[in-house]
Amino acid sequence: MFEGRGERVGKQGAGRGRIPAAAAVTVGVVALSIWAPLAVAGSASPKVSGPTVVAGPASGPGVKPADVATKPTLTGPSTTTTTGPTPTTTTPPTTTTTTATTTTTTTTTTIPPATTTTTTTSPTATTQPAAPAATGVMTGAAAGCKPDPTPAIAALPDGATFYGSGCYDVPFGIQITHPVSVVGGIFVDTTTGQRMGVNANGVTKLIDPKPVILVKNTHNVTLRGLTIIGGNTDGGYYPDKVGQAGIKVVSSDSVTIDTVSTTNTFGDGLEFWSDFPTNKNPTTNLTVRNVLITRAGRHGITPASVYNATISDVHVVSQAVVGIDAESDIAGVGLGNVTFSNVTIDHGGVFLISTLTGPVNFVNCSFTGHLTVDNGPGIYPVTFTGGSFVMRSSVTGTPPGAISQKGGLLTLNHVAISRPPRPCGTVFGPSWYVERGGRLVLNQSPVPGLQGTLLDSATMSVNP
Repeated sequence: MFEGRGERVGKQGAGRGRIPAAAAVTVGVVALSIWAPLAVAGSASPKVSGPTVVAGPASGPGVKPADVATKPTLTGPSTTTTTGPTPTTTTPPTTTTTTATTTTTTTTTTIPPATTTTTTTSPTATTQPAAPAATGVMTGAAAGCKPDPTPAIAALPDGATFYGSGCYDVPFGIQITHPVSVVGGIFVDTTTGQRMGVNANGVTKLIDPKPVILVKNTHNVTLRGLTIIGGNTDGGYYPDKVGQAGIKVVSSDSVTIDTVSTTNTFGDGLEFWSDFPTNKNPTTNLTVRNVLITRAGRHGITPASVYNATISDVHVVSQAVVGIDAESDIAGVGLGNVTFSNVTIDHGGVFLISTLTGPVNFVNCSFTGHLTVDNGPGIYPVTFTGGSFVMRSSVTGTPPGAISQKGGLLTLNHVAISRPPRPCGTVFGPSWYVERGGRLVLNQSPVPGLQGTLLDSATMSVNP
């Protein structure tokens, strides 16, 4: 719902954010080669059996579900006793016979929702659906996938782990609101618009596309070894559907996202926010590593309201608009004490358009497109060290610049900066502009054809 200036600028001159086929293929091949093990695992035919749920702390990828799973036993009686002289025991698995003149004592056994299918050794075996109709969750839309595991994950005790296998249909997304882990599994949301469902107040209504996985107002959550697939098959930008992020974290602490891929989401690959207006606390102590984001329908990553975070080894490929868009659209809300390392963006660039609550560092990151910094009245610096920055050959704006800085301190240390010409052999628009008293420092980071504009007491230092 927050499209913002980063989205508008990112679309100028770029259509839906597409890049030449040769560049896209080159980056895609390099990025996807990192994910070969994950792709192979995801391509296996899913089993029909339900997930294994294990209580206790997350054990990590090294623990297989088969090593810890036990088959639950139904504890209710397997016979029906009457007041007649001879007890009657039924043998069919689903039918019990009594007479109208007898008195029967009935014991009801409830199967926890965390178990998809429970079978006992008694004749009265019971099968319980993973997603009861009363929840309003649609199932079976993704052909060949298992039903929505949301009830099973919601039923886990604090500190427990849901071990996924194969694919799951999650038409309204999975919401995690207590400290648990989800390890393994392919989560598919083929939603292409509103769908009829039951909202949080129990009202049946049309529901807009939701994040495939939402972590909300909680702590100590781990998401590891997941594949997330949305319904945006052409990877285009559809403003009415951007609510379908791959993973969205709001007002949560100590969340780890490890070895995850998101593909064809209508919204961003990753989003980090406060839960406005209910909870204004930012997402804190966040760890993200080994993530591949492909064909996100808006931005690759949106760190809108986050404090204390490390985001490393993330590759953003063929997103529709901006690579990284740190933009909250809310006064005084932004990011701080955040480090991006070994992050690659094939186009769309980096936009930091929000109040900084601490320094922001980029280490050995490579990106193509714009570099825009507008951190308001904050005094915290933005620093790029190492890596590369490929400027767009053609830039527009008022004033235009491939590097656009409004206030604050922006420093580039040993960054390889290039600006390839357009097919006609020229570049269009200045390489940079700085205004509102901003300070741009280029340390061993020469800008080709150095040219630009300084406005409103802005300064620039070049140290060859």
